[in-house]
Amino acid sequence: MNFYLILLKITYFILGIIFLKNSLFKVQKPLQYLIAMKEYQLINKFRFLYLLIPLLIALEFVLSLILISTIFPVLSLVIGGILQIFYIILIIFNINRKFEKNCGCFGFNVPNKVTTKSLSINTALFLSIVIIYGIEIRM
Repeated sequence: MNFYLILLKITYFILGIIFLKNSLFKVQKPLQYLIAMKEYQLINKFRFLYLLIPLLIALEFVLSLILISTIFPVLSLVIGGILQIFYIILIIFNINRKFEKNCGCFGFNVPNKVTTKSLSINTALFLSIVIIYGIEIRM
C-alpha cells in the first residue's frame, strides 16, 4: 500500500467518525431533532417531517459506516452529497437566524445561531466527500 492510499483511508475514517458522532447524537434525541427541523421552516408539513427525520438519521448513520469501511466510494459520494446539499440549503435559507429550540443535534455544524461559519463547515464536509471520491477513482 502506498502512502497516498493510506492517507486516503485515514481521511475516509475521520469523515466517517464525524458523521457517526452526529448520527448517534440524533438517534439519542430524535424528537429534539424533529423540533429543530420544524423550526428551520424549510419543510412545513409536520407529517412529512415524521418520515424525513428517520430517513435522514439512517442515511447519516449508513454514510458513516460506508466512509469508515471505505468499500463503497460511489455510495458514499451519493449519500454524502445528498445529505450535505440538504443541510447546506437549510443553512442558506436560515443564515443569521437565531433558534430557540435548536437541539444541537447537528453536531458542530449548526449551533443555535446559523452563521456563514456553519455554511463553511458543511461546504467543507461536502467538498471533502467529493474530493476523496475523486482521488479514490484516480488511484
